[in-house]
Amino acid sequence: MGPDGALLHAGAATLEQVDLLTLHRRLGHVSVSAIRNLIWNNIVAGLQLLDDTSPFFCESCEYAKTTRKPINKERQAAPANAFGDEIHSDLWGPSPIPTIGGRK
Repeated sequence: MGPDGALLHAGAATLEQVDLLTLHRRLGHVSVSAIRNLIWNNIVAGLQLLDDTSPFFCESCEYAKTTRKPINKERQAAPANAFGDEIHSDLWGPSPIPTIGGRK
């Protein structure tokens, strides 16, 4: 028991000291501002950020950004003349893993 009569837990006073890059990886590559908000607002407990202000480089995030195709801000071709002449859609498949019903 503590001095005020409350029960103390052995790990309650111990904070894990962790850097931003480690937390970034552990939390699924979320942004630095999101990590700071989680810690500062006590949404994630038991952690203390080490060197909170230092910038870091995440090779996985940079690779993911470079593999995207650029999206043009302006139309490159002339617009379609009639309804249905031009269709935009996203296609993917077949899936390498079938659904429960056996579809791909």
